[in-house]
Amino acid sequence: MRAMILSVNRARDRIEDIRVAWERDLERALGTRPRGTAQERPDPGRNDPRVRLERAMAERVHRVADMAAERLGCSDAFVLYQTPHAQRYLSAQALMSEAPFAIRLIGPVASVLDDEALAALIGHELGHWLALGPHARPSSTVLEAWERGASADDCTRCMIAAEFTADRFSLIAAAGEVEAAVRLDVGAATLDNPRALGVQEMEHLRNLCRQAESGAGPFFQGDYPSSCFRMFATWLFWRSDLHRELTGVGPGDMSVRDVDARLRTMCDTALARERSARSREVGAWTQGSPPSVAAFRPESMAHPAPRWVEDQAHAIAASVGSAVHGFVSDLIGRPPRPGSPAHGTSMENEGIDDLEAQFLALERESSGARDPSEANVSAELEARFRALEEREERR
Repeated sequence: MRAMILSVNRARDRIEDIRVAWERDLERALGTRPRGTAQERPDPGRNDPRVRLERAMAERVHRVADMAAERLGCSDAFVLYQTPHAQRYLSAQALMSEAPFAIRLIGPVASVLDDEALAALIGHELGHWLALGPHARPSSTVLEAWERGASADDCTRCMIAAEFTADRFSLIAAAGEVEAAVRLDVGAATLDNPRALGVQEMEHLRNLCRQAESGAGPFFQGDYPSSCFRMFATWLFWRSDLHRELTGVGPGDMSVRDVDARLRTMCDTALARERSARSREVGAWTQGSPPSVAAFRPESMAHPAPRWVEDQAHAIAASVGSAVHGFVSDLIGRPPRPGSPAHGTSMENEGIDDLEAQFLALERESSGARDPSEANVSAELEARFRALEEREERR
């Protein structure tokens, strides 16, 4: 047991080995682009109530957090916050810019998760700190994709890679117990205690992996990996030679390089399939049929802010307005700007019926387009919209 702990503590010294390989590939491509003047995405949890968890009021949570940090070899000071259970999801947030570094727990994490599953959740946020914070060498730009003018697909690739990397630290923080990762996933999905539900971890994991391998399940929730894609990636890493070296757990029958290559191929294939679906919808729209909301991935925008990371287990369903704006943004080849409806808004906060106002806003944006073709596409879309409106009025 002592040998395993000493090996695990090398995780902090093996950050680059643990990181998904194509995360650095994306960063190298981003490095050739200057950081623009885009407004940083506001922290949606900034105004949420939060309580600092002092050790005397949350001894178990602190004990588990210390255990996760020790397993990762992370000796940095950090504090814990709790956002009350009024939040209808189970999640956590790495507050990267706070000093000391802080982790905000969201929802009923302590009552839903056992020690190892809670260690996996906290380990995920510590993984963001190790891979994207001051320990990253060179400094990470993976969450600056949007500000640096990357395509919508590359913004998504950056977010997926960052999440898969943090999931690897999460698994190590749970001492390599893949069952704990499954319980975390089930707890986040149900807001109920997985063991009280009677979860059969390995059977459930097999079902999720079958969905991912067959392509039957979704690959994305917003710009985050879906449950089946995330758990499939976790299972592959659990099988890797690197995971066995660091934890002493798992078969070690796959090289981590092969794992990374397979995940990159699956991600690219899924993105290409979405582009094809969007192209078909564009063709239908030019023939007078409005695009179906189901054809577009909600919130098709990677979260750009480099100073914090929120890991929300369930993407809130996007509004019709968000889907339309995501579609238009993909069509003109750039993500929506901060403050636009596709930028992390929900149905409760967005007027979804005022399509004319949305297209007029799009026209105003096109006046400052970086590429003249963007303005032409915007004008053409507005003209089509007005033609459809006039046709409807004649009826």
